[in-house]
Amino acid sequence: MLKITPALIDAFIKNLTEQEYSPATISKYAHDARALMEYAPDGITDKAQLVGFRSWLEQRGYSGASVNSMLGAVNALLVYIGTDWRLKYVRVQRRAFLPPDRELSQTEYERMVRAAEQQGDRRLSLLVQTLCALGLRVSELKAITVESLASGEASIQNKGKLRTILIPDALAKKLRAYCKERAITTGPVFVTRTGKTLDRSNVWKMLKRLADAARVLANTFKGWDKTIATVTGAATYTATYSSTVNKYTIKFVNDDGTVLQSSEYAYGATPSYTGQTPTKAATAQYSYTFKGWDKTIATVTGAATSTA
Repeated sequence: MLKITPALIDAFIKNLTEQEYSPATISKYAHDARALMEYAPDGITDKAQLVGFRSWLEQRGYSGASVNSMLGAVNALLVYIGTDWRLKYVRVQRRAFLPPDRELSQTEYERMVRAAEQQGDRRLSLLVQTLCALGLRVSELKAITVESLASGEASIQNKGKLRTILIPDALAKKLRAYCKERAITTGPVFVTRTGKTLDRSNVWKMLKRLADAARVLANTFKGWDKTIATVTGAATYTATYSSTVNKYTIKFVNDDGTVLQSSEYAYGATPSYTGQTPTKAATAQYSYTFKGWDKTIATVTGAATSTA
């Protein structure tokens, strides 16, 4: 029989301390060990009873990620005890670049499009515009083809159902111009450099990176609004977040590509060039005087480069 006692938990905590685990980790592992003690106050007689701990947690409303976190702590306890028993983790579906219960606001959408444009990624900018304008799933992007742009509509088959969506003229015009630039004459619009349809997992990675750059996910999980305690009745825990203003690299370069100044600025700040006045060598025919930058210096919303 495996019996979890306060003395055992204290010894476990001491062992974690000696291994130089962080105080936050030790506190969490202690909490999760006590949850196992609460689950089986009279001891655990076999592996089947131990496995029941996972269902016990799920029945108490813990998410799959939270259950796995607690199982990790319990497995560490089992290793400390010296038993061969281990708990398998719950399978958790990977999260999209935004939580499933959130939709992009108009401001966030505009930031993502602008961030893609500032990165010089026309394909990603149009991809975001297409997903949002047509309400598509990422897996349905392949239905947007050169042929569908010509007809103004696309047929999408998903989960045995067929639906037809109309492509707005403004979006179709942008996508046709993009296809002309990239010499895409037939088939899907959104393809790799070698002409293959974009892989769904790669699209998610692209969107996640873009969301980070556009500050769509600027908040970091800080913890819960109250200490998680043993269950004595119904309870609700609310997530709290800390926010950090992102910083972006702003470069000023000469017309030959030489970097004159490279600095990090916080989002919303106005950058300024503080270096020496840019110069350009004279030729037999012309002499040159610095006139200004190729674009208006604006408040920072992402990485940017200004050229003399």
